[in-house]
Amino acid sequence: MKKDADSLRSQIVIHYLQRRTGMGTGKLSLEIFGDTKEHRKKVQLWKSGTRMHATNRNAILNRFPESDILLNSAIYELLEPKLLTHEKIDELLAGYRRHKGSIPLEYWCIPNMSWQGLAQKDKSEPIFPILGRFNSKALSECGAADGFIIILGLLHEINADITQANDDKRHYTARLTPHLIEAARAFPVFARHPDVKPYWEKLYTLFKKLWYYFNPSFDALILDDQLMSEYVNMHAEYYLARGVLGRVQGSYRLKLFRAPVLQATEWDHATS
Repeated sequence: MKKDADSLRSQIVIHYLQRRTGMGTGKLSLEIFGDTKEHRKKVQLWKSGTRMHATNRNAILNRFPESDILLNSAIYELLEPKLLTHEKIDELLAGYRRHKGSIPLEYWCIPNMSWQGLAQKDKSEPIFPILGRFNSKALSECGAADGFIIILGLLHEINADITQANDDKRHYTARLTPHLIEAARAFPVFARHPDVKPYWEKLYTLFKKLWYYFNPSFDALILDDQLMSEYVNMHAEYYLARGVLGRVQGSYRLKLFRAPVLQATEWDHATS
């Protein structure tokens, strides 16, 4: 799984650098490493999904410091279906916590230097404050790709609680369900990011493995692959608001965007 996440990281970063500079792989390699023959093929290999080593990441950061947002994002570790400690989760999400003196009750904030900031370089669409630590609904509807990352962190946090609990774990397991649904709703927002969309299917494979790690019971909820693909690839804007409603591109008209999740009974009926 880590190998798959590292492969995705390489592809996303190179796509961003090419989108930003307009350079082909050869020129981009020269821009990063200079005229060194041994490095000329590296950018092409990363574009195809080869893992970046730490020294190469540093070379990219020296030339393109803002790429740190993508290179060292929490998303890659949060996509791994493994137990994370509360301390590790706090570390991964530290950049999204509000600063002192900000809006009262605001827990999460999307900084200007974020995935959303890179996607909206020429836009000034505000991100509303996220009130409450476990407000995954607000996170899925905030319009920022980073909301998806934070929701994954919340899922890991609840999973850590479940693992550490000595009493009946059903209470903790029930806490996961609404956050799983909001993660599914937020996935298209992240997947439609301009540097992620070309690789959204690889991202979705990782997300599905994580989903079923948190939700191993197939008699409850499953992801709706068809609807997820429709949301990621549709021409209309995927901007959630007011629960299940979304905004239609170019207007303020609202449209029903059902969560891309099926109850197991719906899936059984559809496949019978």
